[in-house]
Amino acid sequence: MRAAPLVTRFAAVLGLLCTATVHAADPLPSWNDGPSKQSIVRFVEKVATKGSATFVPAAERIATFDNDGTLWGEQPLYVQAFLQWTAAEAGPRFCLYVHHTDAAREWAYDREGSIGRLDKGLDEAKAKGWTVVDMRQDWKVIYPAQAGASQATSKY
Repeated sequence: MRAAPLVTRFAAVLGLLCTATVHAADPLPSWNDGPSKQSIVRFVEKVATKGSATFVPAAERIATFDNDGTLWGEQPLYVQAFLQWTAAEAGPRFCLYVHHTDAAREWAYDREGSIGRLDKGLDEAKAKGWTVVDMRQDWKVIYPAQAGASQATSKY
């Protein structure tokens, strides 16, 4: 008997994949094709495929994402503290770090900036193999109200 059910903590935008319609052709239609999108899709397929060694029953899956900064820790740690916690235990884990590079559609900040500094988080994401999303390169749409936004979602 297990002391507690397996709880898989996903950080970031996996919630987009978990609230889905079965017939979507593209599980992340607001994303450009590339390594970040592929990383997310591969992980979700791995934990959502019955019979796979890494399958996690739907009732035991948790997707956490931070749309508005409510999970941000105090400076300078930001969200990497949450990702460290997510990655700390055994079992399937997915950590995604959003690099704010799109000043035209949202705001941009990097290693140095007045809004925030991502130096520690970007370094840790690279060192630990987390998926780093570049907003300008990876996302077709940042806010659903933007032209061309699709409401299609995935089968997961």
